[in-house]
Amino acid sequence: MPVCQNCNQKFPTWIKIDGKSRNLSTRKYCLECTPFKSFNRLNLSQVREGCSVCQKQLTGSQRKYCSIQCKHIALNYQKQKAKGLERKKLLVTQKGGCCSICGYNKNLAAMHFHHLDPGLKEFKLSLRELGNHSEAKINAELKKCILVCSNCHAEIHHPQLTLN
Repeated sequence: MPVCQNCNQKFPTWIKIDGKSRNLSTRKYCLECTPFKSFNRLNLSQVREGCSVCQKQLTGSQRKYCSIQCKHIALNYQKQKAKGLERKKLLVTQKGGCCSICGYNKNLAAMHFHHLDPGLKEFKLSLRELGNHSEAKINAELKKCILVCSNCHAEIHHPQLTLN
């Protein structure tokens, strides 16, 4: 009888599952630790609950992603975010590095590009957009904006919501 490498319990070599006789002699783990047709030949520490992108159940030798499409989505998004962040740092320094209203300059995430004329806005200058568009398009859009902190940006868009 094989012994489970996880719980050290003995389990049978043959068992009937769904009306069929199944050979369990090559399994590393018992049916309680890893159900039938799951990750039985992997180390349990390597087993993931689901795909990193869509959370779909992984099968066979899949380690992190359920398909090549999910792998591309995950890897491309990371590159896109990094590229957008680098561009945002550069654009913030080009616009003076601080809020044009109050002078705030502590956190890059709090810095926003506010379009002076919303009618001329082609796209917002978010990290995702900065990672996707060409530098020429971004520079053209940047000329329509001022650099403000998140608090000043909220006050510009909602001046009627004062506390006093």
